[in-house]
Amino acid sequence: MICLSKIYDDHKDQFNILKELYHFEVPKSSNKEELRQIQEKRAAQLSDLKNAITWCLEGDVESTHTDTDNLPKSWQKMLGLIKDLKASSAEPLNGELLHMAGETTCDDEDDLPHHVSSYEEIGALMVQVQEVLSGIPKPIMVTIARSSLDDYCPKKQVGRIQELVIKMLNDLYTDVEVQKDYEDEIVSTSSETKT
Repeated sequence: MICLSKIYDDHKDQFNILKELYHFEVPKSSNKEELRQIQEKRAAQLSDLKNAITWCLEGDVESTHTDTDNLPKSWQKMLGLIKDLKASSAEPLNGELLHMAGETTCDDEDDLPHHVSSYEEIGALMVQVQEVLSGIPKPIMVTIARSSLDDYCPKKQVGRIQELVIKMLNDLYTDVEVQKDYEDEIVSTSSETKT
């Protein structure tokens, strides 16, 4: 079994650089126009960082990217990080995974709860999420991770939480199309085990 704390300890400096690159101030405003501008700024930041990763991974990092003085500081840092990651691992570097890891670094600003939430707590959290969502422009898409296989969310609560989230989204946006991609995975996994 992989010990995540050991991986983190071994790559703490690299993680901190990634966290710095992807840092984003969470908005305090509830003004819709300001929130829209903040959304656009964050989208531009993420796009720029993804482009930096793609550029850094083109060709041989050491020989291809020698003249970096004119690059934006974020690209220079990303290049340094990628060189360091490549030097510390025999595995090929997956740019998409690196970008996804960066996107989740801001999640560490507030610790996740370390207890099983009561249904009252879950209900209160749903109300808070609904208040936040009602104060921002309608999203194009909402993606939800169920956490049903990692034992973080108790298995007996996953379905109920999902029902509450879907109901809340339907109440807010009325024309919600729900796609449960995990059901396709469950069907294909069980059919693979039968053959």
